[in-house]
Amino acid sequence: MKNTLTLRTFISLVIFLTAGTLFAQTNFKSGYVIKLSGDTIFGEIDYRNDVRMAKKCSFRSNANAPVIDYKPEDIFGYRFTDSKYFVSEVVNGQRYFLEFLIKGKINIYDLKDDNGYRFFLEKDSSDIMEMPYEEGIRYQENKAYMYESTKHIGILSYAMQDVPELRSRIEKIKKPEHKSLIKLAEDYHNAVCTDEKCIIYEKKMPAFTVNLEAVAGDAMYYYHYYSNNILKQPAFTTGLLAHIWMPMTSENLFFRTGFIYSNLNFNDKYLNFSYKIPLQIEYVYPKYIIRPKLAIGTNIYVVPFYGSIACMGGVNIEINKMLSWSINYDIDFSHSKYFPLIPSKLLSQALSTGLYIKF
Repeated sequence: MKNTLTLRTFISLVIFLTAGTLFAQTNFKSGYVIKLSGDTIFGEIDYRNDVRMAKKCSFRSNANAPVIDYKPEDIFGYRFTDSKYFVSEVVNGQRYFLEFLIKGKINIYDLKDDNGYRFFLEKDSSDIMEMPYEEGIRYQENKAYMYESTKHIGILSYAMQDVPELRSRIEKIKKPEHKSLIKLAEDYHNAVCTDEKCIIYEKKMPAFTVNLEAVAGDAMYYYHYYSNNILKQPAFTTGLLAHIWMPMTSENLFFRTGFIYSNLNFNDKYLNFSYKIPLQIEYVYPKYIIRPKLAIGTNIYVVPFYGSIACMGGVNIEINKMLSWSINYDIDFSHSKYFPLIPSKLLSQALSTGLYIKF
């Protein structure tokens, strides 16, 4: 029992440290910085989450150069090549890097903070105006009701009053969002300006893509008897995995699923565990030939029907832009009887390899 606990503690610590290391990795992409003087410096910019990029621009002239951290007070703005564009602006007395979504007769910006996205409008070089939105539960006469603010509708209606045919569309925008605001501003620009096109800076991405991975390898399964005896069963394992990428959510996160088969034989018709379906969130480091990866979630076993606590660590070794050689180490735990999210006993571990196809 002591050895099992020590192993579980060690593995949990390794997973925790690995996750922290992966998510803390830098992600430099081609781009440029616009200085206050108007001069442009080309190089690479660290592409992280939008909350961080609203407060800091980490820039280097090349892969071997030192990193310079620019604050919104230091530069006019920065842009990733053919992608996101951030400009320095003042919001409620504090300066941030706002993401410039569309430039035209009406400009739209966003700012992401710990509470989510905030959207801003600018027309005719006037001050930038926030389009606030709130939702939640309010109480009136001891009754609870759902509340959604509509200030953004009034601001958009006033700004676009010279194109009355857009009024009905504006009233249908219950909550400000990237897609609806960009499209609305584009249509407004086209209605009032025929000699110049607006510029959409937001990076266009598909709603989702699916990458496939065919794997095979060796596994060890563990069956725990009530007497604390453990039956170990080696098995050959193979399967097909799907990695579903939703770039609007995150450019480096995937939903990992598929179907895994192991040729197990426990001589028990009620104890099979031969078929399982992974349902996991996966992070893949986006650069270089060797790309570390980590997945955490559950495996759904078909017979008997059971959901484990599962994690995976491994690497993808890039062969070309579409094909990688993958190495995976998967491990499964049963969950605690009283705390379902805490691992209890080791169920299986597997080392597999295969081909990863990126579409």
